[in-house]
Amino acid sequence: MSVSYIDGSGALRQRKSASGDGTTGDPDVFSFADQGTYDRLGETNNSPINSPSDNGTIASIIRGLWQNLLGDATDASSATGSIHAKLRLLIADTIGATSDALSVTGTLMARLRALAEGLGTTSDTASSTGSIHAKLRSLGITGDTAARSGSLMAMVRSVAETFFLEAQTASAVTITTILTTVITFDCRGKNTLGVQLQNTGATALSGLQVQARFNSALTIWNAVASTTADFTTSNGKTANNGSAEIINSGVSSGTIITIPAGGNGWFRMRCEGMESVRIQAQVASGSTTMTASGIVE
Repeated sequence: MSVSYIDGSGALRQRKSASGDGTTGDPDVFSFADQGTYDRLGETNNSPINSPSDNGTIASIIRGLWQNLLGDATDASSATGSIHAKLRLLIADTIGATSDALSVTGTLMARLRALAEGLGTTSDTASSTGSIHAKLRSLGITGDTAARSGSLMAMVRSVAETFFLEAQTASAVTITTILTTVITFDCRGKNTLGVQLQNTGATALSGLQVQARFNSALTIWNAVASTTADFTTSNGKTANNGSAEIINSGVSSGTIITIPAGGNGWFRMRCEGMESVRIQAQVASGSTTMTASGIVE
């Protein structure tokens, strides 16, 4: 059993003593009168148990828990070994490290890296065989010019514009004493063109021409309407001439070929068989500005 004593600092201590007088070389070690309790506690050097079903002292169970269940950080990866071995399998072999080379069959980090590479970045150049971002960029944007080949958005826009196309000048066009293009319409596959013109400058027009081209490779433009009569008495609606290109027209004041400063005019025409139609205008002296809007369908 243990024997109480007071040490040199005045603290109450316990030590093991078989004869009752004890020694100072073995302080604070309890000796139990019940030998069974002592035996169940065991010694710190008791061999660890190897499995949960093994019997042993508390000391051997604790050693077994630490040694066989928790294991050591150096334990090799294992799905059935110590906790350290299982953690190593989970973290090092299954999850992996951010530096793992990309792979579709490797660690989770390697697969995530492969996924990230596959996704790419928003700055990837458009490509039909590159990253997902590159492929998405190759789809184009809603602002892509309509085209029969090119980005998906360009082709979709081309399909949409098969039915109609609205166009307008991005900014006022400066008109001088020579014929200057105000706006051009793509008329391929279309039947009718409607145009609104505005003289936003301070000088009246001295001339206005509607010109047609019959192939995109040509530099030749043919005047369809260039005189007042072309827009009025000679048009199809007035003369009941179904073959005339100009259907009808109107102007706020004056005539359409001499739209005054601040004035506006409009016309409708047939454009079957024409690749494109452009509007040109000029002034007698000085300059003015014009804007144009229209729809072809």
